[in-house]
Amino acid sequence: MLDKNFYIFGKYFKWVFIEVWTRFINKAIYLQR
Repeated sequence: MLDKNFYIFGKYFKWVFIEVWTRFINKAIYLQR
């Protein structure tokens, strides 16, 4: 049970991290222009 919850949390955290990272990269590129 704990492993399943941890897996779902890890999957969710990974997508949130990708979203934040993508926004950060786009902001950096925008500011460099």
